[in-house]
Amino acid sequence: LSLRGQNKGKIDAASVYKLAMNRMDFFKRTQRSEPFEGCVYLLLDNSGSMGNGRMSKRNYCCGAAAVIEYAFSEHVLLKETAFTAYTDYMVEHTVIKDWHEHVSSNAAWNFYEKDSCASCNKDGYSIRVATKELLARVEKNKLLIVISDGLPSAYPGGREDGIEDVHAAVREARKAGIQVIAIYIQDDDNRREAEEFRQMYETNCITTQPEQIEAELVHILKRFCFR
Repeated sequence: LSLRGQNKGKIDAASVYKLAMNRMDFFKRTQRSEPFEGCVYLLLDNSGSMGNGRMSKRNYCCGAAAVIEYAFSEHVLLKETAFTAYTDYMVEHTVIKDWHEHVSSNAAWNFYEKDSCASCNKDGYSIRVATKELLARVEKNKLLIVISDGLPSAYPGGREDGIEDVHAAVREARKAGIQVIAIYIQDDDNRREAEEFRQMYETNCITTQPEQIEAELVHILKRFCFR
């Protein structure tokens, strides 16, 4: 990486004209560009409300994950996991792509085509699992992205318990130094739930229409990797 317009270093031939203007910033120096050191965990809601088939929320969610996997796997280590729950004590995690796994085709899209959504969701538990894995990584920068279409449902105390648990799990992750970003796949007719979703995550929460989710994720990863 060449830094031009410096006051010392090697002469920059293209800037020698500045000498006639009594300016001394016609030098350049070489700076080593350090590789970005980071890892990203994509946590995808695979509960029944995501739906199946073309134009479903699951379709848009997996499509967005596929774009991120394709565009950014060469820049950062990436893990993708789908979560669902059958009861409050029976949570299932499906690893779509592991950290060092190399797949011949896109893992996220393979998951969309070969699997289907299941029952409920216990987001707080799944966030804590992802947090534990991220903290075990040696990379300096850690990012957790949660993509969901609603509030956690697999809690014995109902809606309020779920919201409180997710809120606590997110705070724990951020306190440990992990960047947490949530993307809510929005329904036009459920503004109350969208607002409650934002309250769970407090900051860095994006609500978006399904067809805009890919663009939102690309913007997030660009800021994370290339800021």
